[in-house]
Amino acid sequence: MTPIEKARAAGAKADAHPAYRWLFEAKGKKPSIAAMREAGALHAEALRLHEAAGNPDDEAFRYHEKTSALYGRAEQESDDEDQNWTGRNSKPTSDLGASMETEHYVPHGRGVLPPAVLSRVKTKQIGSIGGYRVFDVDGALIRNEIHIDFTTGGNPGRYAYVPEGELWVERVLEPKDMAASLLHEAVESILMERVGMDYDAAHERASRAEVPFRAWMRENIGRVGRRNAVVLAGRWLASAAAGR
Repeated sequence: MTPIEKARAAGAKADAHPAYRWLFEAKGKKPSIAAMREAGALHAEALRLHEAAGNPDDEAFRYHEKTSALYGRAEQESDDEDQNWTGRNSKPTSDLGASMETEHYVPHGRGVLPPAVLSRVKTKQIGSIGGYRVFDVDGALIRNEIHIDFTTGGNPGRYAYVPEGELWVERVLEPKDMAASLLHEAVESILMERVGMDYDAAHERASRAEVPFRAWMRENIGRVGRRNAVVLAGRWLASAAAGR
């Protein structure tokens, strides 16, 4: 068996675990914490084998996300986070609006959403910028089931439901439009999380950073894919941080 075949076999074994079916398909009985840790370990092993095979592709990133979600769930000591969510087609049954947006950054780890909900929202990791992982997300689902005011993108500085270390952009955005929105989210989150600005000040600074980046892309960049668009935003952010 080749290294990549071993990695895929390990992934299939992890996907067959009952804890995976409960977390990501909302099927079956809620597993014990021990079972969830076991499933998390299986996904971690699949990720390790993918990396060892020299194939850290989107599939491997998905394994990583599953692992993080499983461990995040396993660390919970009660069912509190599930009281207002009931499976795959769940909607919040209590008013969470007040906790969705913050005027000042409040540390929140993986956020207020259960892993099963996060797995539906996030569709694909498309790169990284400024120390954040970037995910395409289903914006319509977020507006319909989580937060009506979500528009184009989100960051953990502003939104309590975006996990720390992540930036979200709507998957339907054209790549250059997405890159500009991503730059905005990165600047805003950095200023709120790391500098301590409030939302209004950070949002204004982020908008000022976004305008020249859009103009530069309009004049210099033709068609570009989503991953390369993330790279462009990252380079612009790094140049701005360096004062160039």
